[in-house]
Amino acid sequence: MPLPQAPSLILPDRIRFGADAESLYRRSLAIREKALGPEHRHVALSLNKLAELYQNQGRYAEAEPLYRRSLAIREKALAPEHPHVARTLNDLALLFYNQGKYAEAGILYQQCLAILEKALGPHSPDLVTVLENYACLLRKADREAQGLCVWFTGLSGAGKTTTAEILSVLLLEHGRHVTLLDGDVVRTNLSRELGFSREDRNTNVRRIGFVASEIVRHGGVAVCAAVSPYRDTRDEIRNMVGPECFFEVFVDTPLETCERRDPKGLYAKARRGEIRGFTGIDDPYEPPLSAEITLGTLVHSAEENARLILDHMVQRGLVRES
Repeated sequence: MPLPQAPSLILPDRIRFGADAESLYRRSLAIREKALGPEHRHVALSLNKLAELYQNQGRYAEAEPLYRRSLAIREKALAPEHPHVARTLNDLALLFYNQGKYAEAGILYQQCLAILEKALGPHSPDLVTVLENYACLLRKADREAQGLCVWFTGLSGAGKTTTAEILSVLLLEHGRHVTLLDGDVVRTNLSRELGFSREDRNTNVRRIGFVASEIVRHGGVAVCAAVSPYRDTRDEIRNMVGPECFFEVFVDTPLETCERRDPKGLYAKARRGEIRGFTGIDDPYEPPLSAEITLGTLVHSAEENARLILDHMVQRGLVRES
């Protein structure tokens, strides 16, 4: 005779998909606090689970006090050097890591490792997760602290300087030290004696590149906006700065749009023959073959393009998330 089947458990969608997870964790915490007392070590477990939920939701300010309370309970109930204390330290370090607070996270990872090594030995498998978390932190912190050159290239009037200025502000807001090097400003102050021959243009670009490389070498961000029409010279600057620190931005604005804008009246002069060797008119512009990002100014505003660049840099680990 077949055994009767147990009735299926049907959960409402709002529970099945986790919408009520917070209320369930809070209920679990309240039950343990009432049954065991607010400083029982099992209460710490419920606190950790609720804090983990908040962390996964990006609610870092709400998660931190829960982790800290859990840590205090475990230190008192189990002793400060118990492995369970180390687990909470690891969770709290991860919380700081996700907020870009690398110094605070690093201290906690070091404390966590010291506890585990003393309690379990230096070769315990329980160290692996913490070691890898700490290594990931060091790698990311080093990546975000390295110098960087953001090189805008494109026709005169393409919108390089406008976007570069907005990006510079965004990078400052993300904690980076930024220097803006505009091609026209550099030419006025450092290259006044130069003309517009290919050789003179390359000299001006190399001067910008040299200054940028010094900024990068000292951990700063150089945001450069220059027509820089020749591909081989831009590649030379990439190598001068360091390929891993060079971020090329091609501002791909059509020539007819640049001519229509013509804020300095240069295209009109070039068409009248008053300027010789003007890029896009009687001297070629060589677009990048593999720029880190290409911008379209007819589709996106300068503000939108600056944020596209920033998002791309965050994805590559060059800038920390805000």
